[in-house]
Amino acid sequence: MCDKTLLRRRFQNKRGITLVEVLVAAALLVILIAAVIAVISFSNTLLGKNIVSENLQLNSRRGITLVELLLAVAITVLVIGAAGTALILGVRMFGSTTKTAQEQREIKLVELALKDNLQTALTVKIRTERPDTSEMGEHHHFLYFDDSEFVMQMGNTELKTGNIQSVTIEMQTSNKVSYAKYEIITDHITYYGVVVMNNMPAEDLEGMPERLVFLSSDSSDIFFMEVPDPDDPFQVDTE
Repeated sequence: MCDKTLLRRRFQNKRGITLVEVLVAAALLVILIAAVIAVISFSNTLLGKNIVSENLQLNSRRGITLVELLLAVAITVLVIGAAGTALILGVRMFGSTTKTAQEQREIKLVELALKDNLQTALTVKIRTERPDTSEMGEHHHFLYFDDSEFVMQMGNTELKTGNIQSVTIEMQTSNKVSYAKYEIITDHITYYGVVVMNNMPAEDLEGMPERLVFLSSDSSDIFFMEVPDPDDPFQVDTE
């Protein structure tokens, strides 16, 4: 039976902007400001506009010409443009990495639900009707899409993920052994796996009219699994 406590912990591993991300953004902003100040200071020095000395008389200083002003503006624009481009690319790359990491967590969550349930499932069915309250038994588990969210209904516990695009499950037999191959797809990841269905006799699986289930926001398929009661040692045939 699926460890629902572990599933909750993994599902709740979503987060917003962390302190590290804020500090990185602040550091980049400070570097940008420092670069602008350095360029202006360098331009003044290069053009002979260093007016630090207080011994010079005010009337001995000359103003900034239009050419000097345009040159300083051009250099400043170039520096700001380069720094801004680097900042945007860095933010995009960081955002993409964060999204991929979130997708990996959700894939592991779905895989955990699949493996733990299929390994011990007594009955599996492909259906199109949504489960009602009378079916929400502790040992009745459902997988389906609710609009764009993938739903894992395990007894009275419901978990949802937002980055899963589709889940495909193909149940097969080989040498009297029942097993299921699954494929989990997100925006950036396609994940494959296989699990042996220990409590599903090969003849029962071969007698199923459908053994391929495709779950997506465009599909009405619902995958039902009945898992054994761990407190009832006589529920599972151990022969």
